[in-house]
Amino acid sequence: MGGSRVRVGVTDVVQQHSGDVAFVSVKAAGTSLAAGEEVAGLETVKVNLSLALPVPGTVVEVNPALDTSPEVVNQDPYGAGWLAVIEAASWEVDRLGLLDPPTYFSVMQSQVEQELREQ
Repeated sequence: MGGSRVRVGVTDVVQQHSGDVAFVSVKAAGTSLAAGEEVAGLETVKVNLSLALPVPGTVVEVNPALDTSPEVVNQDPYGAGWLAVIEAASWEVDRLGLLDPPTYFSVMQSQVEQELREQ
């Protein structure tokens, strides 16, 4: 089965929860990674995040805007704030293990509600 190119980044929930992004480091183009391996690191005013690749693949492009404007991750996480383009080895199979948007929203809503109860 052939590969597919997919763009990876962080969700709006993650960027809001983590704070203002000050620095982003993404693995270089040509780097092959297994699912679960770190594809990028984000340093924010609140935390340092290690972002795991959700599917196995090879980095084929890194967002050049991140070098000079890492805040674009906060400003436009679903548009200009992407992190990398990955050549996913088996996208049609691997994507079946990912959450669809309604399920992701439900999981995030549950986590936020849990955090609010713990405060």
